[in-house]
This record gives sequence, structure tokens and C-alpha cells, in this order.
Amino acid sequence: MKTLEEIALDKIREIARELPWLGALFIIMFAALKIAYYNEGLMSVLRISAALFWLFVLPGYAFMLHWKEKLSLRERIVVGTAASAAVVGILSYYLGILGITVYSHIFIVPAAVIAVSVALHARKGT
Repeated sequence: MKTLEEIALDKIREIARELPWLGALFIIMFAALKIAYYNEGLMSVLRISAALFWLFVLPGYAFMLHWKEKLSLRERIVVGTAASAAVVGILSYYLGILGITVYSHIFIVPAAVIAVSVALHARKGT
């Protein structure tokens, strides 16, 4: 029987195998945005790409880790990005109702979705 540390290392290795693909996706997204916004400076487009990636792609990827065995990485990225847009929007709405400022949502909501999703994925393996 595997210990908790071994299970955690296995999960980390699973995610680490897909990190180069996520990096390639970021580069493709940056290139597409640079082409679309050719008049903007390089740093502006890089900030926009990083913001979109942080707000939608990474939480969506983490959100879809649960379906890793059933869906390919491409399917999980596409569906996860759409689901993340919905989840981030809804959570931001309710955080705004609770009185938390909009400026902190860009840090709190994606980090919370990623943390909860990774924790649930790690627990699934136990």
C-alpha cells in the first residue's frame, strides 16, 4: 500500500508531465494575441496573456484534473477554460456581494479554484 507521500509525489509527477504542454499553450496564446494586437507593446501583450492564462486556463486545467483518465489534455483545456470562466465569474459576483473588493478577486479566486481542485485531485488518489 502506498503512503500519502508516495501518492502526492505520483500526482505531482502526473501534473509535471503536462507542464511543457501548458507552457506551449501560453506561447501560442501570446503569439496569437501579439498578432491580433500588433500595435501594442510586447509587455502589454505579455501582461494580457498572463492575466488570461492565470484567470481562466490554469484554474480550468486544475478544475478538470478530476477527469484526467476520461479526457485528453486538449479536451480538458478547452472544457476547463470555459468552466473556469463561469466559475470565476460566479465566485467574483458573490465575493463582490460579500464586500470583497474587485481588485483582490484576480488573486483570490483563481488561487482558490486551483488549490481546491488540486486538493480534490490528490484526495481522489488515496
